Amino acid sequence: MAHNLPWIVAHRAAAPGAPENSLAGIRGAAALGAAMAEIDIRYALFGDPVVIHDPWLKRTTTGRGLIRLFPLWLLRRLVLRGAGQERIPTLGEALDAAPEGFLLALDLKSGNRRGLDRVLRVVAKHGAEDRVWLWLTGDPLARRARERAPGVRVTLLTAPATTPDAHAVYLARAEAVGARGVSLPWATIDRAVADDAHRRGLLVFGNCRRPESAPETVAAGLDGIMTPDPVAVRAALAPTLDAPKSPH
Repeated sequence: MAHNLPWIVAHRAAAPGAPENSLAGIRGAAALGAAMAEIDIRYALFGDPVVIHDPWLKRTTTGRGLIRLFPLWLLRRLVLRGAGQERIPTLGEALDAAPEGFLLALDLKSGNRRGLDRVLRVVAKHGAEDRVWLWLTGDPLARRARERAPGVRVTLLTAPATTPDAHAVYLARAEAVGARGVSLPWATIDRAVADDAHRRGLLVFGNCRRPESAPETVAAGLDGIMTPDPVAVRAALAPTLDAPKSPH
């Protein structure tokens, strides 16, 4: 499975008929032509990485309470809402569910070193270093990831940078920690900031809420489109998707 830039990134593994952050969503996003699925990582009681967005269970599962208070074996008894009998996936299951050539962006919702180290161990065990991006908040965590797993690509996350000066500081920080990507507010992505990012060896990601705006932002230099609707974004980009664009 090969993809040219811009990459369509299924936010929370969005796919029609599949719950967020589910194995069905990962497979469905790949089948719809997305290049990557962004999934959220939290930790069970003893540190096992699981795929779920909220710190609590109620919204997306049949359980209640804080995820970090439940051991993995008990979390595995809970069913995802709207998913038949699908359970909360472990990170290992998510890695195994991704088809060959399909990328996963792991958004670590709890930014601590112990959790990062556990995630990296699972990634290494599954031989997935070249198939994942880590989306990390904070320079120390990004540096640690680059030191522990040089083959894993990192997107440095930060508070929204909305001015040229804030962009310059953010991009310089990302370059300094060895990141490969940054995430910018959609309305602030223009040719100047994209060119600056590309000079620093960084890909630019943005969260698209209006698919019809995607072609213009891609023309400005956007590399990865986060979206809850990969089908609509792909349709909006259809005239340009077949034109190869090499990674920066």
